[in-house]
Amino acid sequence: MILLRAFGAALVAVLALPVAAQPVFTIGSGDRLGLIDREGKIILPPEFSEVKPGRPLILATKGYKTAFFDYSGRMVIEPQFSFARAFHNGLAGVSMGRASGYIRPDGQFVWRDDGAPRN
Repeated sequence: MILLRAFGAALVAVLALPVAAQPVFTIGSGDRLGLIDREGKIILPPEFSEVKPGRPLILATKGYKTAFFDYSGRMVIEPQFSFARAFHNGLAGVSMGRASGYIRPDGQFVWRDDGAPRN
């Protein structure tokens, strides 16, 4: 379902896509995305090129870096990843330059490959 809502001076199309873990909905303004909760409170303003709710954190990409936010909108893991997947079963796949691996919700790697050639 698509709804039109006014957020400040902007008219925003709201695409209602609930996530099982949290009742959040994707919003868009032009080509930018954000999230709102069931009451219409903005969790993430529509300023991201990619937003993917996960468990327990939300992936959000702006420019060429990806960060992770909690469901109150607080940034938990700073923007540092050139590629990332949403959290699933407590881990998220990420890349930073040639290095890649899996991180926990605290941002610590549980497995990392530095991308160096193997002999």
